[in-house]
Amino acid sequence: MLAYIVKRLLQSIITMLGISVIIFALVNLIPGNPYASMIDLSMSPEQVDALLRQLGYYDPLTVKYVKWLGRMLQGDMGVSIFYKEPVAAIIMSRLGNTALLAVAAILIGSMIGIVTGIFTSRHRKSLIDYLTTIFAFLGLSIPTFFFGMLLIKVFGVDLKWLPVSGKSTIGVTLSGMDYAWDVMKHLVMPAMVLGLMHAAALMRYTRSSMLEIQQQDYIRTARAKGLGERAVIYKHALKNALNPIITILSLKVPALLSGALLTETVFVWPGVGRLNYEAVLHRDYPLIMGIVMVLALFTLLSNLIADMLYAAVDPRIKYD
Repeated sequence: MLAYIVKRLLQSIITMLGISVIIFALVNLIPGNPYASMIDLSMSPEQVDALLRQLGYYDPLTVKYVKWLGRMLQGDMGVSIFYKEPVAAIIMSRLGNTALLAVAAILIGSMIGIVTGIFTSRHRKSLIDYLTTIFAFLGLSIPTFFFGMLLIKVFGVDLKWLPVSGKSTIGVTLSGMDYAWDVMKHLVMPAMVLGLMHAAALMRYTRSSMLEIQQQDYIRTARAKGLGERAVIYKHALKNALNPIITILSLKVPALLSGALLTETVFVWPGVGRLNYEAVLHRDYPLIMGIVMVLALFTLLSNLIADMLYAAVDPRIKYD
């Protein structure tokens, strides 16, 4: 197991290097001058030229990459062109907000998706099964921004139950439990949007996996021995159906972190998704590359954790 983890870590490092080359090349080959916003109109051509040389604008692409990679390995992602602050500090200031939104969405989606998937697998071709199937297709088909605006219209504008944007109430100073409650109220709608989208996919995978497992001989044997249905489903079937569920969850974690762009934009949630949108809008190359590298790192880590969980869930899995 330890040898496998070391091997996967080495593979992840090589993969990250490949990703860094692709990201750097794609971003830096975009036509135009990304430093135009830093140039004052009162500056002379000589001053502009000196500034661009200081920033390394005229360096060959390979030299730019080596310098950037060297700084990245030291934890220095550069300075944001638009915000004029260190990229690492900007990302960290937003990453916690996105993590909070992603964790809430995963909890909501997992509870609804897994429980519903198990229930519908036990009541196949029933009315509830058909209704949840329709719900799953709607959840996978409805655009995120439309669902978000629909919730804002109903719960924010019409019923006035929940705030429609931001992470906390502007112009009000809160602390302690009052602040936590205020954040929770702002979190409800964006978390529901992402969570229900996540639940739709997870429910379909759980149902399919449970139906397949329930056709196995050992499940029929357990029932023939007189085991209760609850013991058959939760002790035998669910445990063996967890592998595909773990796969979906491991893929959903980076997807929620990176795919929250539309949700964070609709609800003006100050997270990495909205930050990425702003970085692209302002052609902030260092910030774009820093965000993509952080998301790529989370993707590789989530896949590694998923592989480790496979062994914990199913001892029959052997790592070579």
